Amino acid sequence: MSGSRNGKRRDTGSRILRRSVLGVATAVPGLHFAAGALAALAARRSPALGIPAVIASCLLMFWFGGIETAAMCAAVITGILVSDARSLRDSEAAFVTAALTVVASVLSLLDQPGLMSLSSDMLETLMPLYSSAGIPEGRIRALIDSMIYLSPGIGAFQIAVGSALAVRFATKGDGRGGWGEIRLGLPTAWLLIAALAAAAFGRETGYADATRAGACVLTFLSAPYGAVGIGVLSCAVRGRPFLLAAALFMAVMATPLAACVTVLTGVLDTWLDFRKRMMTSGFSGSP
Repeated sequence: MSGSRNGKRRDTGSRILRRSVLGVATAVPGLHFAAGALAALAARRSPALGIPAVIASCLLMFWFGGIETAAMCAAVITGILVSDARSLRDSEAAFVTAALTVVASVLSLLDQPGLMSLSSDMLETLMPLYSSAGIPEGRIRALIDSMIYLSPGIGAFQIAVGSALAVRFATKGDGRGGWGEIRLGLPTAWLLIAALAAAAFGRETGYADATRAGACVLTFLSAPYGAVGIGVLSCAVRGRPFLLAAALFMAVMATPLAACVTVLTGVLDTWLDFRKRMMTSGFSGSP
């Protein structure tokens, strides 16, 4: 009996730790994702508790970041609850939540600073942080200029990642993941090709807006294609500790390269369907 109780305590502690880590990770793309996920979680468990939680979360985000942040928090809550009502998989719910949050974030595109329209004043606080890390001022300025130039794409990328984490946090344990089965299909591939063409066309003809639009779309697409790549690589390393250790080592020691390989794997999966090939050949590990 004592061993059983100790095992239950360890399982409970492990679940609490995982949930805490996931909660912190959800707040990294933006506090509105964590606040929205917490409010949606409360609403899923008890409508009586959920209504005050939703109101409090939106008011807190309005106080913290203004109307855009409050609108995105409301969009996160709406996306999670609507997806839950329709029993969507977590991967599908993340797409719904991200779409609603992008609509809410267009407020920052109406000639005012925001998540998808960064300004130099908003990023000026990064100067002391990067300077303390020994990065030359010229390189910091170049990085800030790049972030401003790509801010619509970076904002959309941030929304995609934040929405996925928020959905995962609010619905964890429901058994409706679906992340390993994500496939984007040809329409997204054509969008990728169009973005590449726009960027190349703008560079060759001097149309700066076309170049910027293509670059921003490519930046955003790295999020869904990265999710596909993670699904493929997870299928490959499942049940193979050596491959898993190698993948984690590469992710830590060569992060840019690992990110590029993951996104490229997601892109190629559109035509090669790696997971189907692994299942057919028996390479895929047991779940």
